[in-house]
Amino acid sequence: LTHLEGVHAQWAEDAAWRTNFEADDEAAFEDILTGMIVLSGFETGGERLQAALDSGDQEDEHSCFSDNTHRDMIQDIQGVQNVWLGTYTRTDGTVVSGTGIHDVVAEVDADLADRVTTRIAESLSLANALNAPFDQEITPGAEGNARVQALIDSLGLQEAVLTEVFVAFGLAPEIPTE
Repeated sequence: LTHLEGVHAQWAEDAAWRTNFEADDEAAFEDILTGMIVLSGFETGGERLQAALDSGDQEDEHSCFSDNTHRDMIQDIQGVQNVWLGTYTRTDGTVVSGTGIHDVVAEVDADLADRVTTRIAESLSLANALNAPFDQEITPGAEGNARVQALIDSLGLQEAVLTEVFVAFGLAPEIPTE
């Protein structure tokens, strides 16, 4: 709770982190895209899904103690989609909308923006197709292996098309490989 309160405080009006973030639109855009790319491919597709699928071991799943990995994967991709589209649904059902990264990209390349939208929607659909508990999806030889692999593949394509956005804006992403 203390950590969440600390993050929340840094986003308050006139807080240091928020002020720095809002001071440089290009750097903020680059940081947001980098986060979307890393969460899509390296983190969710690689560290969280591929590692678990490769080992087939329940201990390697993201939320092995809570058996919530399938929901974690959905929410990771939903978060990317929220930032992309500039929308968020609060827990009370209220939809909050603003400018999304899609809006910025569509002004430069509408086709690319549409391809990213489609890819994120496909990844989210594949994440929603995962069955709970996730450890049964990654059991070697299980039917769920194909569902997990399809999501990994889609997230790889999502990472690639988001990287195209970087190129379209003349940016060079620094993506971790380990």
